[in-house]
Amino acid sequence: MSYFSSLNISDTIGFPVGSTPLGEMRVAEPIRLVGASFEGNNVDTNFWTPTTSGVGSSINQVNAELTLSTGTNSGSYASIYTVRRARYISASSMRYRTVVQISGGAAGNKRRWGVGWASSGMPIITEGAYFQMNGTTFGIRTLKNGVETPSFSVDSGAFNGDLGATWTPGTGSYVYEIYWNNSSVWFVVNNTVLHKIDATSTTWAGTMSLHVFSDSNNSSNTIATTLSMRTACISRLGKLETAPIYKHITTATGLILKDGPGILHRVVYNTFVNGASVTFYDSITATNIIAIMSPANNIYPGSVDYNLSFYNSLSITVTGTVDLTVIYE
Repeated sequence: MSYFSSLNISDTIGFPVGSTPLGEMRVAEPIRLVGASFEGNNVDTNFWTPTTSGVGSSINQVNAELTLSTGTNSGSYASIYTVRRARYISASSMRYRTVVQISGGAAGNKRRWGVGWASSGMPIITEGAYFQMNGTTFGIRTLKNGVETPSFSVDSGAFNGDLGATWTPGTGSYVYEIYWNNSSVWFVVNNTVLHKIDATSTTWAGTMSLHVFSDSNNSSNTIATTLSMRTACISRLGKLETAPIYKHITTATGLILKDGPGILHRVVYNTFVNGASVTFYDSITATNIIAIMSPANNIYPGSVDYNLSFYNSLSITVTGTVDLTVIYE
């Protein structure tokens, strides 16, 4: 009995295996939330938002690989990010995974790949965590309220993981991963921890729900500099859904049902008089419409199943006489 009580199991990264008070092993199945493969010769704008600026800057997709190039102008850039962001749920961890290849590098260029979010809209991120190649110097960063706040001197050679105090990628491709929750961030390369950050006195970012993003930016460089990705996605290490809540609405109104990402499961209309209208938005304002409901009279009670994710917020505008129950999380 003493043998089993002292047995500790962990993976190659060092994450421990846990069990319940009744002895069942706790298991988390990775669920991909955002990100898509780079099949074909055109960037799929249903899943990715590409942006370029400057002469010769480009984003090309071929042979299951996507390549960002700045072009040769000072101030030129190429960036891409997922249309959606990955919803963070308390008590679950998140994993970003990509396969990236970089080559060369010169002063005046910065390339970044990781997870981020923008308070005023992508692609200029204000929150996140990422790997970067600043000129020829490799490093990692977290970002909060638009300010990079490393609590370590990684560019001077102070990584605290198993790859050693200093590490620089070569010209080949590497698997880069970022694991995060609201208290820690792990930067991992080829399944080996490069660095861990513990957010003890304050949060490391202003939101935990983030996009996949990559960019290459020439601030003063005039050489076309590239970054190539073979895959990029964010997975939740846990269930896709949580227990939903409901809102009972009986008057014409405008309401914010949730400020932040979630899932709209079902709308039950108990009473719905002709001329009434219900509109849902993926926003805290009356923008970015999800659905407009105006069923014919005398078909209630009835329901509409949506089971779709919203990625910003969920709000509703109701006109006329209705009795609704909205089920969401």
